[in-house]
Amino acid sequence: MHAKELLEVERRDIRALHYTWIAFFLTFYVWFNMAPLATSMLAAESYLTPEHIKLFLIANVALTIPGRVVVGMALDRFGPRRVFSVLMIVMAIPTWFFAFGTSAMQLFVSRLFMSIVGRGRLCGRYSYDRALV
Repeated sequence: MHAKELLEVERRDIRALHYTWIAFFLTFYVWFNMAPLATSMLAAESYLTPEHIKLFLIANVALTIPGRVVVGMALDRFGPRRVFSVLMIVMAIPTWFFAFGTSAMQLFVSRLFMSIVGRGRLCGRYSYDRALV
């Protein structure tokens, strides 16, 4: 495949490829947003301790397996476009709660729910697999 062919978005497989990388980067950005900021969070907020950050990192992956099951079932039923759109809209809520959280418990609960957003990468993979069939 030549680089020129990657711009042929009217082809179903190429369009699915682009949807896949867009889904990956959008969900990865939201899901992984805390790790690079952890040290500055500790310095800026007096109520956070290094143990809280470790707990947040565990919460970040706690619901990924159940989320994968739920998102996978939704993909089979509703398709990747609808599921990804709903996932991005709904997961914006815990993202906002994390950004404006004022206690360690608020941050923990929001990170717990944000662990589901990492499963948005399934949407891109699902549409790419269907395009190749």
